[in-house]
Amino acid sequence: MIKQLEEQIISATKRQETIAGMIDVTKQMQIAFNSADWNIIRARLRPTPDDPLCIMVIGFRSDMLMSFEQSRVRPRGEYLPCDIPGLVPGLASVVAHQGKGLVGNAVVRGDQTRLVLVFEGRKKNRFGATRALATGIYRFFKTWRDWTRVLLSTIDSDPVIGEWSLDWREFLAGESGLITMPWFTPMTYAERYIALERIILASKALITSVLSEKQADDPMIRYMDKWLTHLRPLAQIFYETDESEGVRV
Repeated sequence: MIKQLEEQIISATKRQETIAGMIDVTKQMQIAFNSADWNIIRARLRPTPDDPLCIMVIGFRSDMLMSFEQSRVRPRGEYLPCDIPGLVPGLASVVAHQGKGLVGNAVVRGDQTRLVLVFEGRKKNRFGATRALATGIYRFFKTWRDWTRVLLSTIDSDPVIGEWSLDWREFLAGESGLITMPWFTPMTYAERYIALERIILASKALITSVLSEKQADDPMIRYMDKWLTHLRPLAQIFYETDESEGVRV
């Protein structure tokens, strides 16, 4: 996979037009790395021979679902619950890969959260700078995908909510103010409280298990942990059937 990614990068530098020193490699990166929990919005390559750079802008599920009907029920600039399956393992991966091909990052919080990543290849790599760039990108996304799988499997096997057989992405979309699909079974407030609490516990457990104490003290992780700690269910969830749950106990 690393060699294939390297070949795609080399091919892009030969075939695509360079604008302001950058080449658009969005499609290549989307095909290789998009998932149900994040989407590469833009990817630009600086094809210098000694230190090529790749800059990516990545959106989460809040970005992917923005065309669906929703109600602004959580403060602008905060993370949204629907982003948890990608956000928690994603930010953990950012911290874990700093200095390992990943040389810059930023989180932009607005109506939707976006992650900006900067990867760099170095010529000192024995296989060359482009291979180093491809390796850094591939290993980062592999870690992200693997840790997302761990988080979701932890939720699915939870002793309290694991047997509920819920679509967790749809549940979290509802807690983000999005109108849930007709097939999603309405839940009481008490049920939603328990479900969200267990997802938060699984998220915190993932951070503890994959990051060192020093890494977990990164401001990005501490902010996310604080947000998770104070996250509560919405008072009301809306369903496409036009019936709203209200606060049911």
